[in-house]
Amino acid sequence: MKTLKIVQTLAAGLLCLGSISALAQSKTPLKPIKEVFSPATPQNPADYIKVAAVQWNPYQDAPVGASKAEIKAYLNSNRKTMAEKIAEAATNGAQFIVLSEFAVVGYPDIPELPPEEDEFRSREDIKDFVDTIPGDSTAFFTKVALKHKVWIQFGMAELEQKTNKYFNTAVVINDKGQMVATFRKNNLYEGETHFLSPGSKLTTFESPMGKVGLVICADIYDYDLLHKYKAMGVKVLSLSTSWAQMNSGMGYFQRAAEYNKAYVIAANQTYFPDSGVINPDGSKQSHVRQSRDVIAYGFIPKAK
Repeated sequence: MKTLKIVQTLAAGLLCLGSISALAQSKTPLKPIKEVFSPATPQNPADYIKVAAVQWNPYQDAPVGASKAEIKAYLNSNRKTMAEKIAEAATNGAQFIVLSEFAVVGYPDIPELPPEEDEFRSREDIKDFVDTIPGDSTAFFTKVALKHKVWIQFGMAELEQKTNKYFNTAVVINDKGQMVATFRKNNLYEGETHFLSPGSKLTTFESPMGKVGLVICADIYDYDLLHKYKAMGVKVLSLSTSWAQMNSGMGYFQRAAEYNKAYVIAANQTYFPDSGVINPDGSKQSHVRQSRDVIAYGFIPKAK
């Protein structure tokens, strides 16, 4: 766990987990913004890839302690709803679609904890929510990617069978149904260490936009990690997050874009929303916050 790089951010009160009830109960009210769902279409659209950041989280709290059959049904329901959001984005022309951190799994509601601290408490809590790679989630989204001919990035809880470790993982499947990348969250936040192991490697892959680097939530403000991606020549940082700071995660996303001189696609859960597409100079193409279950779009130049 890397703590040195995030001290100033933690002082600002940032969490990378959350509960749907926390938004309503927080003492800090959500400040509405004038949302921008999509920028104007570029003059030469054929030269660009249209991307989408899906701001969504499961409608139900993760049912910790439920039967295996009930948990399986819950996970299947989440995947199906995500497929609907992917279909919507694809219908609107998006070719690269990013979903939030832990989107397949969501987060539980722990009655004895304050809402902002709701989280799986142990490996026992989350053991029936984890999935292997390949597994049920990768098989499901492979079919969705093939059906719509799009790239998909989604967040899940991963079981590594060889070591029996659990990870917070993002997976990317391309428009041919091939799994092209997986990334394990490097910077776990507090309670996550009770049930997850940190990742230790960076992940890049080639796409129609050029080289993409994967990040999950707190990784976006680890400047050591960002510096390494910068040295690799990453053109896009693709972020799956559950950003539990009220107002606002967007500033951190913008600073990462400016530091790396890279586009950022940020897909957040609606617990503490802030999603959008950011240009390499830190300016925003799109930015959604108070609307629930929405999609922010953007345009990124094709690789030459």
